[in-house]
Amino acid sequence: LASDLIINAFDTPWSPHDDLGKTWKSYLTFFWKPLLQYAIFPGQFAYLYSYHPTGNMGDLPAALQEKWKKQHEEDAEKAFA
Repeated sequence: LASDLIINAFDTPWSPHDDLGKTWKSYLTFFWKPLLQYAIFPGQFAYLYSYHPTGNMGDLPAALQEKWKKQHEEDAEKAFA
């Protein structure tokens, strides 16, 4: 949904250095660019990465790997036996 909004609502930003960006969406994108670049996108990525684990996770990854491996082996044996 968010990517559709960005694709449909924005265009190549207007620039005085070339002939690209001559639509109303281009001018809108040009004026929104500072807000998007310095507020919206950093806020979005700060939110997304706030759930990224940091620090030592101990034995959790190995325990999950073993649990999933065992479960997948059991499911495969049932499915293909």
